[in-house]
Formats: sequence, C-alpha cells, structure tokens
Amino acid sequence: MRIRSRPFVPVLIVLPVCGAPAQETTDPAAPFSNHRPMWHPDGASMVFMSTRDGGENEWDLYTMHLDGTGLKRLTDHAGWDGYAMFSPDGRRLAFDRRDDTDGERVMIRNMESGVESLLYDASGHSAGGGRFSPDGARIVLTIERDDNREIYTIGLDGSNLRRLTDTPAKEADPCFAPDGASIVFATWMDGFTNIELMDADGRNRRLVRKVGGRAYGLDWSPDGARIVFNADDGEDDSELYIMNADGAGMKKLTDNDAWDHLPVFSPDGRHLLFTSYRSGVEEICMMDPDGATVVRIRTD
Repeated sequence: MRIRSRPFVPVLIVLPVCGAPAQETTDPAAPFSNHRPMWHPDGASMVFMSTRDGGENEWDLYTMHLDGTGLKRLTDHAGWDGYAMFSPDGRRLAFDRRDDTDGERVMIRNMESGVESLLYDASGHSAGGGRFSPDGARIVLTIERDDNREIYTIGLDGSNLRRLTDTPAKEADPCFAPDGASIVFATWMDGFTNIELMDADGRNRRLVRKVGGRAYGLDWSPDGARIVFNADDGEDDSELYIMNADGAGMKKLTDNDAWDHLPVFSPDGRHLLFTSYRSGVEEICMMDPDGATVVRIRTD
C-alpha cells in the first residue's frame, strides 16, 4: 500500500491492434499522481484518488469514465481521501479519510446527494481498506491498534462492529467472495505472506497459498474462480499475480522494474485496473486478466 512520487517521464502504453505487439509512445500527461482505482458497478467508470488539484500529500477522490471523459471531483478535503469502494448498487462510496486534525476515519458518501457520514472513527489508531459485502449490508475492513492489525466487519450505520481475527500477526486487505460466504485476506509474516480464507463470520480459517515477500491488493473474479493480487520480493518492486481460488495455478502477470499493484477485476471479469509506476509516476492502467495487453487510462 505504498504511495510514491517520482520524477515524471510520461509514457503511454497502448493496446496492440490485431495481435501486434504493445507500443510505448511519449504523451504530455500532467505531472500528478493517480492511485488505487476501483470499478463502478456499471463497468464503464471508476473512482480513484489523485493529487491533481492539491500538493504531493493532498489526495482527493474523483470519478471518471474509462474513456477519459466525465472527470468529476468528489472530495475537497485538506488531507488525504482515498481507497474508495462502491457499494454493489453504486449508490454509496466507502473511503478512508486522514488529516492532522481528526486523525483517521472511514467515511460513507451518498453518491446521489453527496452527503458524507462517519462510519468508523479511528482517532488514536488506524483503520481502512473497506470492501462491501455482496449484499451491500456490511463492510469488511482492518483496524490496527498497538501495531496489531485485525479484520472486522461493520454495518453501514456504524453498528455491529465485529472482530473476525485475533492473532499476533498483521492481517490485511480482506475482500468478500462474490457469494458472500467467505473472505480472502493476507497475513503478513516475517519474509512471506499467507493468503488465507475464512468464513464470513470469521470461522474456518484456512491457508490458500504461501507467497514470498509481502502480498496485498487481493480481489476476486466475479465468478469466484480466481484471485488476483500483487506481491514484492523484498526489493523495490512489486508485480501482479493471479491464481485459482484454491491457490493452484498461480501465474505472474507483470514482470518489469516498475511497481505494479492494487489490481481489481471489472464487473464482467474481462479486465483489471491497477496502479503502476512504469511511466515514472503513479498512473492507472488496465489489462486483460492473462496479462497480455496493458493500456494507460488517460486522466488528464
């Protein structure tokens, strides 16, 4: 979950045509960072966080169509708004908010009225990374106290906070399965990550796959058959991977010197959005789940 700023070297990666190899061409994009995209349920637009209207550490939320049109600023907060997630019906947006005055909070935004409400107050500790349940009734998130991060679920009105894990290790990036019956998550160990599953009530915890380095950014394919994530190897690099839901058939999707991370499946399962540093600055890219093609999403 790194957010970085580096000297900007603009590059546009365009989709190959009729089987031709991918091309890279220079592109006069603005030198700001875009991070952590998430699909709208309509499959044609997304929400993401960006520094385009603020400084290096001032992030706000924006929505935009995948063709680069319809850019709309959602938040204007003197701090950090990010890691947003649409409800299954697209009517609500859960996101993390951080600033020097009120600390960390998890917020809910009504997409029709624009009204924001507090879901969870993490003042004095930290919380975030919320993902909606498939029925839209709950959010699964992580809460960290005393350097120990655990997984919880919470109702949309802030009630029924329930702790699902209780271990000395740090659990991260929980995500409901499409059928709502289970949750996939990462457990960070010393030098490796256990990708695990548990029932939606926290029971029946089981190992799916052990991965070297630190893995996060877990997401399910819409049919529940595959899981995508990113992992680093202890170096200054991270790549995208995909595997079957039982941990078999793991495949590396990217292999370059840039930091590629936070992949998410499109609602139809045909594409992945992710954050990449391959142009020298954080940008949003899209590719097929087999890793064959990559295209930069224009946000400028």
